[in-house]
Formats: sequence, C-alpha cells, structure tokens
Amino acid sequence: MRNCCVGGRMIWIALYLAMPARSGLCRAEDDLTRLRRQTREFEWASLKAGGDGGQQARRWASQMREDGSWADIDYADQARDFWKTEIHLKRTLAMAAEYARDAAKGAPDSKGAAVAGLKAATLESAHYWISHDFKNPNWWQNEIGVPKDLVTAMLLVEDGMSAEEKAGGLAIVGRATISMTGQNRVWKSGIVFRRALVQGDMALAGQAREAILDELKVTPGEGLQVDDSFHQHGPQQQMGNYGLSYAADMVEWGWIWRGTALAMPEEKTALLRDFLLRGEAVMTVNGAMDISGCGRQLIPHVPTDKGGTVLGLLGVMAQVDPGHAADYAVARSQDTKPVGSGLATAAGGEMNKDFFRSDTMVQRRPGFYASVRLCSNRVIGEELVNAENVSGRYLADGGTFLYQTSKEYTDIFPVWDWRRVPGVTCLTTGTTLAPVGKMATDFAGGVSDGTYGAAGLDYLRDGVSGKKGWFFFDEGVVCMGAGIMGAGVRTSVDQRLDEGGIVTSAGGAGEGVQLCHGVTWVLNGAEGYVFPQPRDVWAGTQLQTGTWKNVYASGPTGQVAKEVFSIWLDDAADGGTYAYTMLPGMTAGKLQGYVANPRLEILTNTPEVQAVRDDSADVIEAVFYNAGQLQAGNLSVQADGACAVLMHGGATYVADPTQKEKTVTLTINGKAAAAALPQGEMAGSSVRVGGGDGVSPGGF
Repeated sequence: MRNCCVGGRMIWIALYLAMPARSGLCRAEDDLTRLRRQTREFEWASLKAGGDGGQQARRWASQMREDGSWADIDYADQARDFWKTEIHLKRTLAMAAEYARDAAKGAPDSKGAAVAGLKAATLESAHYWISHDFKNPNWWQNEIGVPKDLVTAMLLVEDGMSAEEKAGGLAIVGRATISMTGQNRVWKSGIVFRRALVQGDMALAGQAREAILDELKVTPGEGLQVDDSFHQHGPQQQMGNYGLSYAADMVEWGWIWRGTALAMPEEKTALLRDFLLRGEAVMTVNGAMDISGCGRQLIPHVPTDKGGTVLGLLGVMAQVDPGHAADYAVARSQDTKPVGSGLATAAGGEMNKDFFRSDTMVQRRPGFYASVRLCSNRVIGEELVNAENVSGRYLADGGTFLYQTSKEYTDIFPVWDWRRVPGVTCLTTGTTLAPVGKMATDFAGGVSDGTYGAAGLDYLRDGVSGKKGWFFFDEGVVCMGAGIMGAGVRTSVDQRLDEGGIVTSAGGAGEGVQLCHGVTWVLNGAEGYVFPQPRDVWAGTQLQTGTWKNVYASGPTGQVAKEVFSIWLDDAADGGTYAYTMLPGMTAGKLQGYVANPRLEILTNTPEVQAVRDDSADVIEAVFYNAGQLQAGNLSVQADGACAVLMHGGATYVADPTQKEKTVTLTINGKAAAAALPQGEMAGSSVRVGGGDGVSPGGF
C-alpha cells in the first residue's frame, strides 16, 4: 500500500490548480469531455510535481531502450513493499503527464518534434508493461497500484494507443473492480471511473462515482469515524496512512467532478470538510504530521511528506468548497503561525481533541502541540504489514509527543531505542519489538471539553501493569503513573533530537546519559521536564546509531547517526509511581521559577484516582479507574464508577473510558448528579453533567 499523494506534491497541485483557466478551456463541454479534461489536468498537475519543467520526464524518454524498458530497473524484483519493478510505471506516468500538459496547452512548433517523441516514448513504455504484465506477490499492487497507474497513463495518451494495446491495457486495469471496504474500495472505484472515461462509458462512470460517494460517510466499521478519525484494517487509527489517501482521493474527485452532473453534493462535501479541518489538520503541526498519526510507514521524511499533503489538500479543497475557503486558508496558515493559533478556529474552536473512537488525544496551543496515543481491547494500536513498522510494538501504548517546531523527531526512527518511545512504560529487555495489535484492557480514553482534556490507561502489556494518566493544560502536559508492576521496567519521559545539551536543577551535564540524583527539573533546548519531588532521573545526550532496516525491512542498510536527548525513569526506584510535567518554551530561569511556584498542582496519584488542578484557569482534571473519591481542599468529588472527569469554569464533563457503562453519578460537595453516558458510536465521548454552577469546581 502507498500513500497516493505526499509532501510538497499536493501543495504544488493546489498552486497549479488555483491558476486562472487557460484560454480555450472554458468552451462549452459535455460532461464526459469536461470530466476527461479535469481528470487529465489534475493528474498532470500531480505528476509534474518537482518543478523541473518536465526535464526529468524527457531524460527518462531519452534513456529508454528500444523495447520500451530501462536498463536500471530490476524487472525480476518481487519485494512486497517498495517494488522496484513499479518504477517503470511511475516513469511512464511522468512522461504521459508531461506529454498531455504540453499537448493541452498547445506546444509551439519548435517543440512539436520533442512532444511527439515524448508521446512515442510513453506509448512504447506502456506497451512494454502491457506485453509483460508484471505482477507482485502483494495483492494490492496487482489490483490497485498497477491498474491505477496504468489507466491514468492510458487516459493521458489514449489517442495514440492502438485498439489492441488499449484492449490489453484495459484487461490489466479490469482487475480493479468495485469491491472491498474503506479506502481500498475508494481506490478500486476510482480506477473503474478512470476506465469508464477511457471507454467513454458515462453509465459506468456514474456507478463508480456512487461507489466512491458511498464511502464518504460516517461508519462504525472501516472508514470515516464519527469523531473525525479514520479506521482501516479493523478498528485502527489510520489518519496518515489509509485515512490520508482517502482524504486525498475524495478531494481529487471533488475537484474532477465539479461543474458537471456528477459534482459532489453538499452533504458529502460537509463530511469531507469536517474530516480535513477537524481530523487531518488537527494532527498536523507546522507542516508535519504527528508521529502518532503516521501509521506503520515511518520511512524517511514521512511526517513532513504527510503534513505537506494535508496542507496541499486544504488548498485544493478551497476550490471544491469555495464557501469555506477562509476556513481552509486559516488551517493552512499553521505552517507559518504559532502552532494551533489559526487551526483551532478552522476546527470549530477546539484546542483539545479527543478522538474517542481511536484512543487518541491531541492538545493544541499557540506555543506547542502535544498528543498521546493509546490502544485497548477495542482499538488496535499498531500493525506490522509488508515488513513495515518492525519495531513499533509500543508506539500506541501511551506514545506521547510534544512539539514546538515539528523538527523535534525528524528522521529519528533508525536511531531510536524503540523500548524508550516517549511516554511509554515497558520492559527493558526480553520481548520482540514487533507490534501485537490490541491491549487486553477496557480502560483507555479520556474526557474533553474542547479546550482541556485528560486521558487514562489501565496498562497491561508483557506482564507489566499500572495506571497511566495524561493531563493537558495551557502550559503543558502532566504525566503520571501509579501501581506500576513488573521486573525491569522503565518509563520513557522523552527521546528526541538533541537541542543543545542538558541542564538540570543540580547543574549542567556532560556527554552521555547519566543518573542525575535528586533533580526537580531538566532542560534540553526549550523543552522542560519538572518533577514534583526531587528524584533520580536518567538523562543526557549521546550519539545514537542504527539503520532504516530497524524500522522497515527493505530500508537502507547504511548506518545513520544522530545526537539524541533521552530522559527516563526507573519505575522500581520510586515504588512504581512517577509524575512529571512537560513544559515547552522554557529556560533554566523559567524552570526554577516554575518549581518555586507551580501553576499545575498534582492533587493525587494513586492506582484508584489521578488528578491535577490548574488554579489560574479554574480547571480540575481527574481519572477514576474505579469508584472512588477525590478530596482537594474544600472540594470533594465522588464517582460511583470508573470515569474521567473535567471541571472547568462552572461546568463539569464526564466520559467513560471503558465504553461499557450507561450512567455515572458524580457527587460534588455532597450534591449528586447523574449523567447518561453516550452509547453506540458515541460511546467514550464526553457529556456535560448537570446544569452548570450546581456542579462547579469554582471556589476551591
């Protein structure tokens, strides 16, 4: 499987498609003619990305052998991922796009011979593939990848193909039928739509369009979820993998169909709008996608490639949905403005987003972005497919990422210690690093009012157990663990690219990770880590090495070396309990001031209840792992069952991270209020309790 649009390509498409219409293209057209033209325009805009004026396509044409093949391609390769043979079709497409663009804009006579030569090379290259009909052990290539590339090339140069060649090509393309679910169904139906354009069959085009639109819906199965996340391969968050391909395809079809009888209807456009603004864009920070959204394909440059795709899609979508162009512009502005400052407006005012269907929570503030990804017996954490993500066992076991610039983890994956994924508690040795899917726990999720949020996890993996909580505020994130049990266990606070050595409350530290005794804070660059009580912490910077084969089996074997900052805790050294606050935008002086007068107060950290208060913002966040009571000064909160609670500005919100209960009763300072918990697809979402001041956290 491949992400169909990556990096700067979608940004380039957005710029290209936004240019004024060229002369001769605004004449009256029937729908078939317009659909063919707009499909070609989108494809050559997409395939021309790179900005070299088509020179690479012409170089490939000049380097092609007489039989239509290239000497540097391994046509016998059978790798399931990164299939070398498919390079042939990619070059064919690039040549086809360059030819179609030149032909459509009317190349001058001086270029006529060059254009004709490019067309001839494209046809010869296509003929070579069709006559050999190369196949791969991975079904996806045979039923989606190859048919999609081949039918697109045919559409771009179909007027030059013989009837025999066209029939041979369509036989290969015909392996894609309207079938399967989710993004796979969208891909296959899109291939059928392109085939219909080649054949001039508007009835078939209409059928394919209906199949595509039928997948643009909220579903409890694979596909778009009610919380604006996306699932594929079962109940598994796939925002940057299948979900991003889904978004890219839907935006593409919206652009191609516009102005015809097949134009995307408003109710479908609204769903796509929400998915982009309240889903994909929410998990994109300063032009890069959050690692927790990237999925299994953690290949070089992937966060920026996927983030670039999101920003490009927002630009194209402004043309599909012009009535909301301002919203897309605000969301795109995140790559130059402080994190979250504009996107929150475009995303409906949300500064905290609980993807309750996917056990993922995101916090956005003008100075930082933070997230945590969990899994449960309902939600698959990570997958290992086609030997991709060979070390990602713990990524969704509480993976916690804090960004200020989006550069903090750039291509760190080959040198990562994968047993020290930030935020994760796990064994130091003795287990495979291969993903195992779900976790045998009911309790994974949180509560959100759209501005603040808290998440909790009843952790159980590889014989290690404990209660882990994350509490999101304006200044940063409080992370806590209690009742951690297991031999040889540590909690990774962070592992990121070094930003300039470390300073601790006990002074500076030299090269290498060291045991720092009795520290209350640690600083690396502008990232601060505060501990409520002095404790021993492993922290430091060191040169770490590895290869991309540590990440995906077909990755490069060359050694990669990066200077990495690491900080972790030995859980056994402090009775299986930990607490720390991640604070962005810090200096040593600021950290000293914060420790002397902390704004975020940890109220309790036990296996029963974890809670934090921010007095200045009038916020209390609490996670009850079972029925229990929280006492904080003159405030008493009692819950009659497991739940997550958020009290903010006179309102109280509650959610059920187990997604099993129908009601919960909170008793606040002696006054009981029952809440009916959301059910069905909305299970795990947050609901307001009572009518305001009757259950207010104010006055504490």
